Amino acid sequence: MKRLLPLLFALIFAWALPLPAHANGRPPTALSVSIKRSNPSHLIVGASFGALITRNGGKSWQWLCESAVEMADADPEWLWLEDDTLLAVTFAAPYRRSKDGGCTWPAPEPPGGGFVVDLEPHPAALNRMLSVVRLETGAEPVSRVFRSENGGETLDSKLLEVTGERLSAVRFAPSAPEHIYAAALASSTQTSTLYHSRDSGLTWERHVFRTGAGFEFVLAGVHPTDPNVVFAITYGHNALLRSEDGGRSFQEVLATGAYLLAFHVDSRSGLIWASDGVSGLYRSDDGGKSFARLLGAPSANCIASDQNGVYVCANALKDGFVVGRSVDNEHFSAFMPWFSVLSGPLECPAGTEPHDSLRCAPAWPALAASVGANPMTTAGTAGASGAPSENAPAATGCGCGVSKSQSAGVLGFCLLLGTLLGLRRFRAN
Repeated sequence: MKRLLPLLFALIFAWALPLPAHANGRPPTALSVSIKRSNPSHLIVGASFGALITRNGGKSWQWLCESAVEMADADPEWLWLEDDTLLAVTFAAPYRRSKDGGCTWPAPEPPGGGFVVDLEPHPAALNRMLSVVRLETGAEPVSRVFRSENGGETLDSKLLEVTGERLSAVRFAPSAPEHIYAAALASSTQTSTLYHSRDSGLTWERHVFRTGAGFEFVLAGVHPTDPNVVFAITYGHNALLRSEDGGRSFQEVLATGAYLLAFHVDSRSGLIWASDGVSGLYRSDDGGKSFARLLGAPSANCIASDQNGVYVCANALKDGFVVGRSVDNEHFSAFMPWFSVLSGPLECPAGTEPHDSLRCAPAWPALAASVGANPMTTAGTAGASGAPSENAPAATGCGCGVSKSQSAGVLGFCLLLGTLLGLRRFRAN
């Protein structure tokens, strides 16, 4: 009976608490992991209530609320560039860019207007990236692919423009970035199209997507060493498809019975990962020709990798952590055990919008209480001068460690809300 009392108290406590501020009506959930390529100790975990930022390999975490980035009711794709620029993009709000550690987020205006709906960094050139811009104001949608040479600050060169179709994604081939793929959907004619350029966007081949799995698909990724092998995920039939001829034809390579939420190509190991968030995590050791389910692995709804391993967004109730990491591509352990590791909101200097308008600070106590963090703790000032050092010791106390009493609260919270976890918008990493 004594063992049940903490759990019973946790259930009552969790029921009485409001959901975390700006969580879009959902329980706290990890949705994405983005890693700075030049420094793997810098990571952003996208969550249902904003973003969580670490600059010391997970020893301490700061909270960036959604309202500071002005992207409420959307789950942004987060990118961390080599010059410390942070990017946030979603189909539901203007593209945002921060050069001061997450304090200010101006929205660059694309040439000709419209919204940036996807970004793709070049696999080698540090400041080069591609962006997909959609304009919906005319009689028919207009979509464009732009190239930027300054990390997305300006969109310099238009590589592709289509009318009557909505471009949704663009990808470089990791091993041969002169190969570029872009995907489009024309709902009026119920057709999907894959565009393929072999010369860095100077010319494009257009392949109408034809398969028995339906006409709608998501451009998932490109093979790590063969630029003509491209992957797509279909709606409805819920299958992963593979093309060996640059998108002219596709063959089904994985169908789990549920929609695939996550797909990731690890260019360093050559492994390819996929997950539907329900049945498990799947890995391909043969370039995506076949996949095998990893027994005991998390049912991930996001996948990312760096030289330190493979990261997944997990189900805390089932897997025991919200973000896991594997260093052997087989076994996963907790990288972020629960959101109680948060040490406070991102603090910004006077003169910046989050500081002067107090956007995140008022919401912190309620969020901290709902996830078991210390509501009295605060994070360091954003930017290079105030960011935690690379060698900072692991934080202690309620703000970062998960005590036995907090574990009971976490379990109670998960039991109460775990069944409410919803599917997020798919984004292949």
